[in-house]
Amino acid sequence: MTIRNESEDKYHSIIEKSADIIFRLDKNYRYIYVNPAISIYMDLKPEDFIGKTNRQLGTQSFNTALLEGIIRDVFDSRCQKETDIELEGRDGGKLYFSCQIIPELDNADAVNIVSVISRDITKRVELEHQLQEKGALLDELIERRTANLLRYNASLAEELIQRKEAEKQLMRERHLSDNVINTIPGILIIVDNSGRLLLWNKYLESVTEYSADEINAMNIIDLFPDDQKSAVQDELKDMFANRKDYYEHDLCNKSRTLIPFYIVGSVIDLDNKRCLTLIGVNITERKQMEDELVSSRERLRLNAIHLQNTIEEDRKNISRELHDDLGQSLTVLKYEIYDIVKSTGASNNNIINDKAKNIVVMVDNIIDSTHSLIMSLRPTILDDFGLIPAIEWQISELHKRTGTTFEFDVDNIKNRRYFDELNKEYSTTLYRVFQESVTNVVRHANAEKVSIKMYDEGDSIIMEVEDNGKGIDESLMFNYKSLGIIGMRERVSLLGGTLAIDKKDSGTGTKITVSIPAKNR
Repeated sequence: MTIRNESEDKYHSIIEKSADIIFRLDKNYRYIYVNPAISIYMDLKPEDFIGKTNRQLGTQSFNTALLEGIIRDVFDSRCQKETDIELEGRDGGKLYFSCQIIPELDNADAVNIVSVISRDITKRVELEHQLQEKGALLDELIERRTANLLRYNASLAEELIQRKEAEKQLMRERHLSDNVINTIPGILIIVDNSGRLLLWNKYLESVTEYSADEINAMNIIDLFPDDQKSAVQDELKDMFANRKDYYEHDLCNKSRTLIPFYIVGSVIDLDNKRCLTLIGVNITERKQMEDELVSSRERLRLNAIHLQNTIEEDRKNISRELHDDLGQSLTVLKYEIYDIVKSTGASNNNIINDKAKNIVVMVDNIIDSTHSLIMSLRPTILDDFGLIPAIEWQISELHKRTGTTFEFDVDNIKNRRYFDELNKEYSTTLYRVFQESVTNVVRHANAEKVSIKMYDEGDSIIMEVEDNGKGIDESLMFNYKSLGIIGMRERVSLLGGTLAIDKKDSGTGTKITVSIPAKNR
């Protein structure tokens, strides 16, 4: 397996697991690939799209006119383009996606295929809309307040009554501005280009536990933990330069507790000085939910491992009970029948003698079937001698039964003892994947030859099963009905590994590659 193949496998795995919608279109706007993320937003599976256009699918909510126009430009210009589109979700609500349309150049530098990566930015857009509305209101209030101050300064020579009325009006607007600022569900800060805090709301004092006097003496950088200060300083410069307007960072309160915030910044002119308005939303609950999701996935993984181990242990116990009880009983029965045959003698009763011999043959067949059942449940050689002898035995049995030629290459194993001492989970997983792979080859591939390679590479254990048969139907690789393939992938993923299925370019033969990290072997 080449480094390029490994890279392609990893890249394909990343695309398949990506939360972004990723698809490829030909020049006729037909889908030639769609990743599973599409099913999150539509009542269609990836395979439903293949070979069809949006119009054929009736997916008008994908804004086909806009997207196809941009895709047409990409085909013509051979340049990557980006656009944001608005869609209607399943519940009738609005969804927003950021789309990157990327041309794929063939060997003749022609563009026959484009890739489209669509990232769901709905939450960001909704938050931006909310923040923009609040920011616009704040800017309006600040500009109105500034205008009022200038107007009232120009009218100082007016009568005292007008002056007092102007002061009352100013106080009302200040009160309104403060109320708006302090009702924003998050922090609001205005800083100058030196990082000095010019204005903040009560929420900042509440969440940081600092008093107004303490905040007044601080620089904006002081509100962040030490290991983030350098990054925050660079990001504030980006905001002042309008290069980027949002970041995620932790605020560090007086008790040294870190509180995650999603912070949006915009540049304003205040008293003829460029200042930065920062509005931050507390995302603690979101982070906790993310952590809980990671923890939940880990618990599910451990439960799945326990379930697999329990199944294998049950198989082992059943096979031993069959061997110790039924197998021994059948053997005893066989010899008892032999004694009957000997005691009757051929001259006494030929009919009884023939019947007894037939029963002996039947018992032998039952013993052979029982032995086959025992070995299919859990080959004792796997527990007694290890993974490699178990595979060698299975290959021998399959060759006897099918006539298929098998090659088992372990010459590239750097440390044979390393494989002989694999723990139960690793050896069982590799054996079951091998068993399922060769069983599929024998049943479906019409192959004459199967090659199995096993070796260690870096910190990983690699197993390759390759045949010269008719090649796997690509639609089965990720079909939810392909239970055998799904089972292999699940077994490997429980150990943190990957399973790749490749169909040869020639159209004949299939190669399955398993890679499992060896750190927990």
